[in-house]
Amino acid sequence: MAFPWMLAANGLVGLGQSLFAGKSRGDQNAQARKQNRLNFQAANDAWNYTNDMGIRKQEYTQEGIEIARRNQDKNIEFQQLRADSERDYGMQVRGFKHHQLLEQQWQQRAQAIEQLGFNEQAYDYAIEAQDNYKFEQGLNFELAKIGVGIKGRRGTETYQMKGNELASQQRSTRATNSFSMQRSQIESLKGMGKAKAKGQSGRSAGKNVQASIAEYGMQQAEIAEKTMQSNVQYALTNQQNLKDLSNLVEDLLVQKQEIKFGEESFARQDKMARRNLKLQLEQANADAFNQVMLDPVLGPELPEVPNFADYAAEFQDAREWTPPPRPIKGVAPQQQGNFFSDFLNSSGGQAAIGMGIGKVAGMFVDKPPGLGGNLDFGYGGEFNQNNFNTDFGMNYGIN
Repeated sequence: MAFPWMLAANGLVGLGQSLFAGKSRGDQNAQARKQNRLNFQAANDAWNYTNDMGIRKQEYTQEGIEIARRNQDKNIEFQQLRADSERDYGMQVRGFKHHQLLEQQWQQRAQAIEQLGFNEQAYDYAIEAQDNYKFEQGLNFELAKIGVGIKGRRGTETYQMKGNELASQQRSTRATNSFSMQRSQIESLKGMGKAKAKGQSGRSAGKNVQASIAEYGMQQAEIAEKTMQSNVQYALTNQQNLKDLSNLVEDLLVQKQEIKFGEESFARQDKMARRNLKLQLEQANADAFNQVMLDPVLGPELPEVPNFADYAAEFQDAREWTPPPRPIKGVAPQQQGNFFSDFLNSSGGQAAIGMGIGKVAGMFVDKPPGLGGNLDFGYGGEFNQNNFNTDFGMNYGIN
């Protein structure tokens, strides 16, 4: 009679356990659904925040790009203005420098022309000085020629005077000798006349005549010797005078040649001096013009300033924000079951079901001989016939 009570007790226990399990499963399922709602709300809030931040980031990035574009436009405008101003200023400086060089060249030309006038004046003064020097040298040469002529005339006159003096002396000597000879002859005649006048004859008279003749002869010889010596002295003196005249003539010829060569040399020197003065004038004029710069050349135009806007950097707009997929509300994990499955899975229900099945089996199936309460199936496990678990959440008790 214990079986029904035990079966009922296990059934009540299983019923209670199934009721408790159902309530617990309902609470857990409700909590899971609540947590699923909270998770979905949090995911939706995160999606909204992410989407809002993405949109703000896209707008902020686009604004930065627009600012960069505006800054680039302002910088390009500034750079364009500065480059255009620099080119305009460079072109003005180019023209100003060219004008300054032209004025400098004009001043140098005026100075060169003025210097040419000074050079011409200096050249005229130098030519005038050279003319004066040439005139003075010409006077010296003429005076030298006159001196040579005077020396020649004086030499000729001296030669003629000495010749005349020598001839006069020679004539005087000859006259004296001639008179002496005549006197000697007269004296000799006188002596011979005296001897004859005394009446001397014979040897004495002859001796007196001979003595007179001898004395006359000696006087004649003396006069002849003096005459010969006088002729020799005249010839020597005349030869010396002629030699002196010849030497004088040679000296005068040399002086004439020196004067001639001096005139020719001076003429060449004068010609060279005038040519040098001309060359100096030309050199001075060339130096004056060399101080003048070459014609200034206007420098090339500065390069045209490019349009900086053509070389502006390109900016890519910020990528349009694409919101991420919205969160999908998932299904909360629910524990499946019902009253019957809870009862079957409860230990009381399994015990009650096991007791009933065991009782039915005992009524219709004989117990195998030699088996006790436990069955060994040979795979290392034991089978308890009083508590058989089907591994499906149900235990079957076998008595």
